[in-house]
This record gives sequence, structure tokens and C-alpha cells, in this order.
Amino acid sequence: MSEYDYFMVFALEDSGERIRLDINDPSQLGSILDPEQVFVIVWEEIRRIYIWKGAKSPVRKRFISSRVASQLQEELVKKAAFHRCKIVSIDQGDELEEFLNAFGLESMEVTETLADMRYIRNIDRQKMLDKGVIPQTGPKIVKVKKEKEKKTEELPTYAELEKESAIDIIPTPSKSKASEHKKISPYPYGSMEKPLPKKVPSSSISDGISENKRKEIIEKIIKTEIPENYQRQNLIIGHTLYGAVRKKVSVFGKEVEEIEWEPVKKLPDGMIEIENQKLRIFLDSKMGIVEGVEVLTLKQNDKSISKSKQKEKKEKSTEKIIKEEIPDLNSMTVKDLKNLAAEKNIELPTNAKKAEIINIIQEKLKEKTDTENNKPKRRNLPKIPSAR
Repeated sequence: MSEYDYFMVFALEDSGERIRLDINDPSQLGSILDPEQVFVIVWEEIRRIYIWKGAKSPVRKRFISSRVASQLQEELVKKAAFHRCKIVSIDQGDELEEFLNAFGLESMEVTETLADMRYIRNIDRQKMLDKGVIPQTGPKIVKVKKEKEKKTEELPTYAELEKESAIDIIPTPSKSKASEHKKISPYPYGSMEKPLPKKVPSSSISDGISENKRKEIIEKIIKTEIPENYQRQNLIIGHTLYGAVRKKVSVFGKEVEEIEWEPVKKLPDGMIEIENQKLRIFLDSKMGIVEGVEVLTLKQNDKSISKSKQKEKKEKSTEKIIKEEIPDLNSMTVKDLKNLAAEKNIELPTNAKKAEIINIIQEKLKEKTDTENNKPKRRNLPKIPSAR
């Protein structure tokens, strides 16, 4: 195992020492949870450090677990350049929905627990730690009655995870004094009356790309030099289409325009066809995958130049087709010209002279070629939308 990974599980000793377990997959967590143990679980991708406390775990381990988690949090930020993860306390049998969803678990039934489940407040805990007062032994184990299931919160979105504070250990109020405490929401940005949205953005979960990796790919793409006369129109990362949004921000009293790449909110149904645009595909050779696709479009002035070039090319192609399909009319006899006109279904005046016949044939052939070139070859499809 490397010194630091994005997913790590530590078991706590009575001395406060943390022992890293050989687990590197979040789906394995359920197999090691033990009612007599306390674990510290780090998952950088969802910005969490969980303290899982078994119902029969020693009081001493419970008491020192928050200090160990805080030390680990600082260590990971400074030495491993991790994001600062939020510390969340989890009790066996009273697990947050967030925790259960993250690891695909069900609430662990509690049949026995400590006689006194009162938690000391964080501020009081620190005062006792400073004085060196740490419980050495715990109370006896007693049987517990089954309680009704409690309503829990939804899993937070990545955007909301970014806004959360660095350290926010959630205490559990005393059962004996439950009436004196208000229900504490596990989320600083919402109350029990205003739960989080149930829908998690597809950009966060549907294609298996973490928000950090998504930002890293976008930054890599926009740092790449753009070909002359082109500008970025859209980015495709995973299953998500991004568009450029121009925003004005104030810098030292002056308004500066910035470009941010945001997911396109309204997508048309079906298929989108792009025309006169350049695609650039970004690959990860080590992983053997496509990281993203960049859609480039001509700048406005270059679009008009491009259209005139297309028209000129069209006219040249018409003349070329006539020359290739029709021999030199001037070298042909009147009889040959009339035969050619009949073959091409071109009507000629009865007493037309050679020069007049040549002009009529040339005009009719040119009209026919132009008509064929202007025929619509495909149905019109919607254009790629912008972010707004």
C-alpha cells in the first residue's frame, strides 16, 4: 500500500495509535465493521472522514477518535495535498443515510450497547484532553430494545460538498436529556424541514468521473492552444456537455470578464449534427480511455470568408463537371450537337445555328448541375446548445 490513498480505513488502539487496514475498495467496508471497534474512514472523493463507533466499543477509543481524525485531516492536507475533508461521527445502529448510501450498506442492528451512551460535548472533551483526563474503562454492556426507524437525510451533492466547512464533528445529544436538546441537522446548510434535493447531478455519478477529475480534464483542455481562426464552442466530458458562460467579476474596482465552463442545462432530444466545426479528442494513453472531446468553431469573420470560399468552390466544381461530362462543343458538327441535345433532353429551335445550339446546351447543362448541387442531402438537425 502507498503511504496515502484516496480511500483508507484505520482501526484505533487504546493508546490512540491508528492502524491502517488492508482495504482499498469502499465496497469492502461492511465486511470489517465490528461492534467492539472504532474505525476512522477516509474517502477523499466525497470529502469525508468518517468516525464509525461500534455500540460496544471501549469509551477510551470513542473519546480519542475525534482527535485522531483531526490530526489525520491536517496531515492529509499538508503532506498529501488532499482536499480538506469534513469529519462526521457515525454510531452503529443510528447511521446517517449519507454514510449508508456511500458504502452501499444497511443500518447495523444493535442488540447490546454501553449502559451510558452519553457523549461529551466537543468543547468539554478538549478541556478534559488538555488536562489529561481520559476514561480508562467503560460501563457494562446491556441489552437494548429495538427503536423505530429514524428519518435521515439524502446524500449531499458534490457542489454542496465543496461549500462545507473544514471541521464539523457532529455530537450526539444525551438520550437522558433528549427533551433539552434540539435535533441537530447533520448538514450545516440545511435543516430537517428543508432536506437536500433527492436528485444527484448525473455529471457526478452517472459516468464514474469524480468532480476533481472532471475539473482536471477541463483545465487540461482549456490550457491547450487553439488553432488559428477558431474558438471553443463546447466540451464533452463523460456523458456531460459543457458550454462557455461569460461572467463579469470585479477586480480592484474594475470589471473583468471571465469564462467558466458549465453543464448545458437544456439538451435537445435525439441527434445533433455539427457542420463546419473541428473536433479534438483528448486521450489518456496510460488508462487507454478518451478523457474528453473539444468542439471548435470558426470565428465570426472567418465564417463569412469560409462561405464565400464554399460558393467559389461550388462554381468551379460545376464548370469542372460540365467539362468532364461534355466534350468540346465547338469541335462538334451541328448533327452531333443535335444528337447530344436529344440525349440530354434539351429542346432546340428548328432553325438554330451552331453557335446558338452550343449556348443553349451549355446553359441547360449548367442549370441542371446547379439544381443537383443545391438539393438538400439531409434533414436539418438542431445545433449544439450553449450552457444557458
